[in-house]
Amino acid sequence: MEKVYRATVRKPIALVAALSHRKDIAMTKEDKKRISEYMKWTYEPDRHCIVSEGENHRRIAHNLDLNDAGLCVKEMQKLGEYREFWSVAFRLNDGREDIFAWLFNAENFFAAMSQWLKVEGNV
Repeated sequence: MEKVYRATVRKPIALVAALSHRKDIAMTKEDKKRISEYMKWTYEPDRHCIVSEGENHRRIAHNLDLNDAGLCVKEMQKLGEYREFWSVAFRLNDGREDIFAWLFNAENFFAAMSQWLKVEGNV
């Protein structure tokens, strides 16, 4: 018999309250900072960019596009936190069936990630 996994949310009341007004997708400086801290990247608000250090001390710019979303998903999976993120993303998407297509928009993905980090207190 196949196991069925259910996404759990540790703080359901806070989550519902936080998501009830979150229909805008614009990324704020706080959103970018929250995501940067989670990924251990550096947010430079005066330059409006996010960077990390690559090989040979080369700086890598992160534009918060789908390539960066893939790096974030990999980190969430490594830390065992992807199911909690998925639960927040599902609620942000109003539970519609097009959630996969919705998350393939980088702005939607990072809005969901930022909200998840904010509600769950990860950063």
